Amino acid sequence: MKSLIASIMILGLVGMVVGVVVQADEIVTATVTPQTISVSVTDGTVDYGILDISNTNNTFDGAATADTQTITNTSNVSANMALRSSDAAKDGVPGVTDWALAAAISTDVFVHSYDIDATSPTWTAFPFDGTFDNTYTGTVVTLDASGGANDDATLDLKIDMPNSISDTTIHSITVTVLVTAL
Repeated sequence: MKSLIASIMILGLVGMVVGVVVQADEIVTATVTPQTISVSVTDGTVDYGILDISNTNNTFDGAATADTQTITNTSNVSANMALRSSDAAKDGVPGVTDWALAAAISTDVFVHSYDIDATSPTWTAFPFDGTFDNTYTGTVVTLDASGGANDDATLDLKIDMPNSISDTTIHSITVTVLVTAL
């Protein structure tokens, strides 16, 4: 019996010296979603109609009221919005500009303005140096990621016609909407 107990004790000591190794595999799954930045504008067209010199029209309460635009952030992240207006180019003659965008009307010079989410518009003139304007009453316009509570905004536009024109053809103005990730 003593030899049996001694054998068990020796095997127990060998087991403590050798140790028991237990392996377990755990898996970590990593995923990544690429950031996408995009914007849509509905319906994307404004028709100011036929206007006399020095007259104005807008999409809020003018004759073009049915043309309020909706800008929607279709990105998967929140984004800041910026706007830019072009000069007025003769339709059908790309690159030929005969009405310049400015802060005040003049001969062949017009003013283009906008308002975001208007309930009572406070018109902001587009910069006439070709830069983007991202302020609305001093605050950056931020749109939530697509599907968020504030992922869209309405855009109203206003034109102040030149006080004298040297050309009576149809003119086109491009408004560019730019979104950048926060």
